[in-house]
Amino acid sequence: MIGSKTRRRPALWTALGFGVGIALGRCVEAAPGLVAAMSGFALIGAVIAVYRRTRWAGWGLWIVVVLLGVLRYHTSITLSPLPHMIEAGIFGQRGIFTGRVVEEPERGGGRTRYVVELEEVLTERVVYRVAGRILAIAKEVGVGAEYGDRISLEGRLDRPRVARNPGAFDYRNFLAQQRIYATLFIGKSEQVVAVERLSGHWFHERVVLTLRRGVRQIITRNLEGAPAQLLLVLLLGEKRRIPEEVRIAFRGTGLAHALVVSGLHVGLVASFFFFFSESHGFPTG
Repeated sequence: MIGSKTRRRPALWTALGFGVGIALGRCVEAAPGLVAAMSGFALIGAVIAVYRRTRWAGWGLWIVVVLLGVLRYHTSITLSPLPHMIEAGIFGQRGIFTGRVVEEPERGGGRTRYVVELEEVLTERVVYRVAGRILAIAKEVGVGAEYGDRISLEGRLDRPRVARNPGAFDYRNFLAQQRIYATLFIGKSEQVVAVERLSGHWFHERVVLTLRRGVRQIITRNLEGAPAQLLLVLLLGEKRRIPEEVRIAFRGTGLAHALVVSGLHVGLVASFFFFFSESHGFPTG
């Protein structure tokens, strides 16, 4: 029975139900308000079933999770106020692309990468109001934008390349996993049309970015060269900072996957400093 199975593997069945709901949301058209109402009634029924300890309690909770998956799909796709850039058919066109910088710019290798949430596209004939993220790559050009700013860039919007051979790196799929569906190359200062200073989300700007900058300053103040760059890769995911010779050495030993930021890496680094300070009698807290 699903009730006993969910108690043994709650995370698995919750993820499965949520995924089923998202799939149903793509296949079945339904008003988000109706789905929300159904989710509410199903939740009430599930709570009553759990309280009375009936055998349908597990099924009721699972149905709630499925309906929440359907609701999640419709609120993120159907209720979007703007059509997605994929539907607008603007790939390969030149124009002025305006949007908000939604992540901290990534600098390294003579380039600066901006993740931009599009708002407007101005071509020679048409003005599009669209949604969707693009990756703007500025090479040796000072855009002067930071997280939260609205920027207008002139250029051509391209789709990322796909894998041409089986097993090869699929750049398009890699960016799509980050909800990025196009790239824009900036090679001249004239392509930077405008930069409007705006603040981003308060939590990301005051908490997340503040912590990242603090960690970056501590590392660069106490270390230099490859050790500092390697630590920035492991803790902050700034993979563009790592020297090419270090990257080649990791590839040669089959340890390139270790250059990906993860909770395991953060825990290993924290454990090293913890045991180091303990062995030298330094206070840890």
